[in-house]
Amino acid sequence: MHIVQQYYYWVDVHPMQSMRATIINRKQNRKKFLFWALAYISLLLFTLPFTAFYLYLQWNIPGAVFAVLLLPISAIICPFVLIIGKLGTATIIFNFFWVTVTFILLFNAWIFTQEGHSIRHLRPRTTKIVLKRFYGWVWLIWVEWLGYFLLLVLSPLYVIMGQLRQLVFTISLKKEMWAKDHPSFFSLLIFFFYLQVAIGIPALVYQFLGKDKLFEGIIGAFVIITFFAFQFQRMTPPYFVPTFVAPNNTSFANGTFRTKAKTATPTWLYICITNLGISTFKDCVFQVTLPQGFSIFDEFDLYEGRTYAKHFTVRATDTDTTIEFLPLNNYMTFAPCTNLIFPIYVLTPKDSAECQIDTSLSSESAWGVNSQPLTIMVANE
Repeated sequence: MHIVQQYYYWVDVHPMQSMRATIINRKQNRKKFLFWALAYISLLLFTLPFTAFYLYLQWNIPGAVFAVLLLPISAIICPFVLIIGKLGTATIIFNFFWVTVTFILLFNAWIFTQEGHSIRHLRPRTTKIVLKRFYGWVWLIWVEWLGYFLLLVLSPLYVIMGQLRQLVFTISLKKEMWAKDHPSFFSLLIFFFYLQVAIGIPALVYQFLGKDKLFEGIIGAFVIITFFAFQFQRMTPPYFVPTFVAPNNTSFANGTFRTKAKTATPTWLYICITNLGISTFKDCVFQVTLPQGFSIFDEFDLYEGRTYAKHFTVRATDTDTTIEFLPLNNYMTFAPCTNLIFPIYVLTPKDSAECQIDTSLSSESAWGVNSQPLTIMVANE
């Protein structure tokens, strides 16, 4: 009798749960459809008429037909129409950003609310929590978009100033923003910088020196791009950022700038360095300087079979110990936004302390030496 009651209980409840899940999915699909509908309606009512009108003035009927047939592309070609046309106004700028930025932002915020992004995902259970998380994502994505926009506009400074690249990368790791997307974003900034040079220099020459000097402007842009691609790195230090990573980690996105260790305990340290230069670092020399109290296990038998194991030499003084990785014994060449990992087996000090270690990198393809710190918290527990 007991089994029969359980059977009927299961039959009665299961269809109800399935029906409830179906209703929730329908509501979510309606909300997603509403977002897309609002985006395309605004595109149809605002951006498309302005784009079609300006293209009609610029290229007559073919331009207007092109804008109408390629409805989603209208928002993309709108700023180019503004640049090449003579009727650019604040209205068309407002409409362009209103449609492209605002609705993409809102839709991304909704997606992130459902799926999570960058921060820990908490499954929403009530409408109030969903709306709260959605508004939170709206603000966060606004900040990210603003950061992307500023970096794209300031891409020449990003390329020229290695300190800015280090700062952006450090913030992205500490705040858990952009870290996983950093390689593609870094490549985008480099490309955008070259595009600015390729278009901007000839345009300035054409504007101020006339059409006859346009060819010289193109040659000048080519020379500048070649200089930055092949020679500029040799005039700047090898900019990099060091982090502590887990033994099985191959990505710098999960690195930390601090690690913990017990006192007087053999400890493995895995130090990852990321190339933040604009070209490949060749035949690098990497040094790690540990303060007094640390002892280094330098028998290579301990490192055999260990992932990323590399040969090194040790130089000890009364105040510190320096571990040096040379290109003669290791492969020490790595491209921009890639990393090298160095395992080090150490005996921590007997006393609890916050110890700062110094890392330094030099390269055959860069000028000088660049140093960056890391922190080890040594404690009894």
